Amino acid sequence: MVETKVNDYLEKERLGIGSSILTVIAVSLLLTIIYLLFQEQILTAFGAKVNDETYRLSKEYFFCITLGIPFYMFGQALSQNSSRLSSRSLRVWQRDAFRLQDITSVHRKTPEYWD
Repeated sequence: MVETKVNDYLEKERLGIGSSILTVIAVSLLLTIIYLLFQEQILTAFGAKVNDETYRLSKEYFFCITLGIPFYMFGQALSQNSSRLSSRSLRVWQRDAFRLQDITSVHRKTPEYWD
């Protein structure tokens, strides 16, 4: 019974992590597309059109940073989710290990268990 509860809990965790990773990938790709489509307007809003050299350099930099958005967001989501999964899973396993330890200690104390 404890094992099925743990398996159900872990399955819910896996589904939650999977959906959050898919959401992060979709949002990061959407942001990348939006940034690339409105690159000139964004750079102009931040004052990149001071002169041609500044605009050229800022356009190159913006393009490189924009292409890194999906990787950055995926890495951040993965680190948050993996730490959340490991800490929650650890708490579940510790709780169940203590319960099993209590059950086995009761059986060890009763002589009829060994007969």
